[in-house]
Amino acid sequence: MDRITAIVWGLIALGAILAFVIYRNRRLGTARRIDDLLEEYFQGRMPVGQLGQHARAIASRGFFGGPTFFSLAASASQYATDVKRAKREKK
Repeated sequence: MDRITAIVWGLIALGAILAFVIYRNRRLGTARRIDDLLEEYFQGRMPVGQLGQHARAIASRGFFGGPTFFSLAASASQYATDVKRAKREKK
């Protein structure tokens, strides 16, 4: 392998790594924003219609069918339940 070929392959690998990092960063940002919306919903500060509008504006349809969304929704629901139970037990 000559020097130019090595440079080209290095640039291709660098581009692939950069594309993965950008994709991952966007995905994590979307998950964080959806998690914030779900938290507001379960705290009673946002109606379900508004939640749906905001969520569709933030994430793609594929995100809502994936495991990340389901884990976020389950986690937010469980957290809200735990908070309500803790408040009830304090009384």
